[in-house]
Amino acid sequence: MRDVAASNEAGAAALTLVQQAPNAVLGVATAWCRAEARLYRRAGRRGVLDSVQRLSAATLTAALSRQEKSQLTLGIYEASPIYKALADELFAIEEGIFGQRLPKAPARVLVGGCGAGREASVLAARGYQVHAFDPASAFVAESRRRLGASVPVAQLSYEELSALVLDHVGTPQGLARAQFDAVVLGCGSLSHVLDPHEQRRLFRALDVLSPTGPLLASFLWMDQEPAELVVGRAARWGRGLGRTLARLRGVPCDVSPRLSYQAARGFAYTFTRSEIEQMAQAGGRRVIWERDIVRPSNYASFVRP
Repeated sequence: MRDVAASNEAGAAALTLVQQAPNAVLGVATAWCRAEARLYRRAGRRGVLDSVQRLSAATLTAALSRQEKSQLTLGIYEASPIYKALADELFAIEEGIFGQRLPKAPARVLVGGCGAGREASVLAARGYQVHAFDPASAFVAESRRRLGASVPVAQLSYEELSALVLDHVGTPQGLARAQFDAVVLGCGSLSHVLDPHEQRRLFRALDVLSPTGPLLASFLWMDQEPAELVVGRAARWGRGLGRTLARLRGVPCDVSPRLSYQAARGFAYTFTRSEIEQMAQAGGRRVIWERDIVRPSNYASFVRP
């Protein structure tokens, strides 16, 4: 009986810890994902690691709230050295898009999700007046090092930018009153806005900051609504574990085929073509689906008619 009582007490203590320490749960998840990303960088894609990633993806998707998924993604980027090593040059498709869509220098360009400063440094070197921001403190420090004192770089997430511009909440207030000739969202960064409501708010905020200029973005996307995913054994185990953790923590289980997870990039939202076009139309813009040589790419430009 004493063993049973001790077991019950231990279980109750564990349940209390899980319920009362969301930061601890997120901290453990972030540490695990960072270790997983390091393994991938060193060993490359292998069968066992792929299974581990599927297990992790399913567990974390079910166990964490959407806000926690965003925090986890930020924690992965904070610890990732590979993005800081990117050269100060544009990808081939960006060269074409930027040259065709951006106004001529010295136009004022806002670079959101600037990462380590790759796009911002190229634009600044070409004579543009650049302002940039990113939520990761490590990337902000690296961008400031690359860009120097002449280019302001703020530590700010897309959600915080929306609150700043639309609700006048937060700092820096100067950015909320600024006007830009164009906006560039860093490569793939729009997909890290996981909440559809915040995606729409972001577009409204960017319309305020650049009411007439183009908005250039890249993201994960698909032509039509995603079908129900085929779930393998690792994913089934992970989903079951994640749902149990969510229930113990009192967190709604947030399993969506729109959310994907990769060890080195965290969580991302997959847009449908119609979603992107609806967001553009809500702001009075039209979408130009950019092409990479002959194929559709994950880049689009949002322009005034």
